[in-house]
Amino acid sequence: MRQGSPDPFRVNRRTLLRGAAGAAGAFGILGLAACGSSGASGSGAAGTPKRGGVIQFAVGSTLVNESVDPQHTFDANEDILTAALYEKLCEMDTKWTAQPKLATSWHPNTELTEWTFVLRDNVHFHDGQPFTARDAAYTLRRILDPKLGSILQPSWSRILDPDGVTTPDARHLVLKLKQPSGMPPILLSYRGCEIVPEDSASYLAKRANGTGPFKLRSFVAGQSWEVDRNPHYWMKGLPYLDGIRETAATEAAAKVQAVLSGTADVTDTIDYTLAKTVTGNPTASLIRDRGRIEMFIVTDVRHKPFDDNRVRTAMKLAMDRHAIAETALQGYGLLTSDTVVPAGDRFYPPNLGIRKRNIEQAKQLLSEAGYPNGIDVELDAANIIGGMVDMDTAISQTVADAGINLHIKQTPAESYYVQVWRQVPIFNDWIVHRHPAVRLPLTFTSNAIWPESHYPHTPLDGMQEEINLKPDDPTVYAAPFTWIANNEGYYNPALADGLTVRKNRVHDLRIRTAGDYDFQWAWVD
Repeated sequence: MRQGSPDPFRVNRRTLLRGAAGAAGAFGILGLAACGSSGASGSGAAGTPKRGGVIQFAVGSTLVNESVDPQHTFDANEDILTAALYEKLCEMDTKWTAQPKLATSWHPNTELTEWTFVLRDNVHFHDGQPFTARDAAYTLRRILDPKLGSILQPSWSRILDPDGVTTPDARHLVLKLKQPSGMPPILLSYRGCEIVPEDSASYLAKRANGTGPFKLRSFVAGQSWEVDRNPHYWMKGLPYLDGIRETAATEAAAKVQAVLSGTADVTDTIDYTLAKTVTGNPTASLIRDRGRIEMFIVTDVRHKPFDDNRVRTAMKLAMDRHAIAETALQGYGLLTSDTVVPAGDRFYPPNLGIRKRNIEQAKQLLSEAGYPNGIDVELDAANIIGGMVDMDTAISQTVADAGINLHIKQTPAESYYVQVWRQVPIFNDWIVHRHPAVRLPLTFTSNAIWPESHYPHTPLDGMQEEINLKPDDPTVYAAPFTWIANNEGYYNPALADGLTVRKNRVHDLRIRTAGDYDFQWAWVD
C-alpha cells in the first residue's frame, strides 16, 4: 500500500484564499539527496538536458492483479507507471502547499463551502481528445462512488456529494461542499486524483489514456511495462526521454546489482542492508529521502489476544525502538511512538515523546490480561519493499524478552495483498508518508477505505472533523495521534528513509512530495 515527504505541510487561510495564482511551473517536486558516493546530486541535475534515451527501471514492488486505472493503483509499481501517464489538477511542493498542474488557479468563497478551479487550456489526452472540466468532474464523481474503492473516497465523501460537482463551462470546475473545508486543493494533489477522460471506466484497467508526458506502449501485470514519449505533451519541449522500460525484480539484491552492473538505471526502494553495497560505487548513487516510509505491524482487534488493549500496550512497551532502527533500518530512520509522523515533526504530539522500553510493565500487562506465560502468535509478512521483513524480525527479537513470541511466516510479495493482507490476525504493511489529514482516513476512521485493525474508531471520527476545518493547525493532531499511539492495533517504531539506487547517467529524475517519480524533467547522458 502505498506515497510523501517528512517536510511539514503548510496551507493557511491566506494561501487558501489566494489559491495558486502566479505559481505556474512549481509542480510540487522534491529533489532527493544523494549519499554514499560522488558523481550525482539528489535530483541528478548536471549540465544542459539532452533529448533522447530510455531509462530502464528495476521495480520490486509488483502485484499479480495490477491495473493502469489510476483510481485503482495499489502498489509502488502501479504508482510509478501511472505517474508517467496521468496528471492531477494540483501538485504539492515540499512545504505541503498545493501548486498548479492541470488547474492554473483556484479560490474558495469566504465560508470555504465552494471552491472554483480554473483549468488549463490546450491540453489533450493521449488519444487526442481535449481535456475539459467535464473530465475533471467525471474523475471526481468516480472517486466519490464507494463501489470504486478509491483510496480518497472517505476523505472526499465527508465534504462533497456527486451533485456538488459542477462545470459551468469547459475551463471551470466548481465544488459545492457539504460543509466548510480547506481540503480540496490538498486532496486533488494526491495519488488517486489523476484525471481520466469522461466515460472511460470501461477500458482504463488495460488501456491508459492520460494527459501525462508518456504514453503506454505495453503492460503485463506484475511483470513489465513500457511507455514512450508523448509528442503532443502540453509542456512544450518536454519530456526529454524517449521512453521508460520497467521489469519486475522481486529479489532485492538482484535489483541493486542490475543498476551496478549496468542492465538497469533506477530501482524502487531497496533493503537497508544493501545500502553499503552502493557506497563508493563510481557509476551509481544511493538516493535518500528522509522519513518517507511507514513500515508497521497491524493486529486485528477482533481476534484474541489482540482484543485486549493491555496486550497491545505490552507489545508497544516491549519494543526497543532505537535497536530496531539501528538494525532493521541500518540507521536510516526517524523514531516514532506508534503513530504516523516522526518525533520532531510539527504535527507530532508535544507530550508523546518516544515510548521507553519497559519489559517488566509489559509482562505485568500480559499477566493482567490473562497471559502470565506470554503469547505465541504467527506474524504473516512479506517484503513488499526493502526492509519490511527485517523490521518484523527486529521487532520480534525485542518483544520476545517480554514473552511475546512472534513467529514470522513470509508470503511472496506479489500475492501478499491478495491472499494475506487484512485476512489474518497480525500482519505487516507499509505506506508512503503522507500529510496526516489525508493519512488518517485511509485506515483510522470508521469509514476508512482500508480498515486494518477494525478498531471502533468513533473517537477519531469527531477529531477528523476538526482536522478537516483546520488542516494546517498542529494542535488538532495531538489528540488523534496520542489516541492512536495508546489504543490502536498499530505498531510503528520508526519512519524509514526511502533508499533507491540510481545510475549517475540519469539526471533530474524527481520525486513528488505527494506521489512517486516525476519523469517529465529526467534526461540521460
